[in-house]
Amino acid sequence: MDSKYIKFALLKYFRFNRQMYVGTEVHVFGGIADILAIDQIKSKSVEVEIKTSKSDYYREFKDKHIKHGFFHTHYTCPNYFYFAFPHQLAEELKNHVPSNYGIISYMVNNYRVFFTVCYSKYPAPVL
Repeated sequence: MDSKYIKFALLKYFRFNRQMYVGTEVHVFGGIADILAIDQIKSKSVEVEIKTSKSDYYREFKDKHIKHGFFHTHYTCPNYFYFAFPHQLAEELKNHVPSNYGIISYMVNNYRVFFTVCYSKYPAPVL
């Protein structure tokens, strides 16, 4: 299962289940967001980066240090930031993800994607 299928499933969820405006590959603050979802009524935004390997995750902070530095100091845009990992990788990296980021764990079964929000400091789960 490649990241494009996971991205499609998340975009579908945010757009049709949560009624949010969604964009993919959006340029934001020194980087590109895999998914940016905006809730116009609540004035909240959610960014999701989909990672399929450890090296992909660690490269995120090396290549997009300006974006993550901004999020660490401002927390305003996006309001919520999640990394989406395969379930096994989420378990391995849960202690390596900064505390102000959330983790979306996903599993694929017969081409159906199941999401779980875990290890999030946010008071109310976004999913």
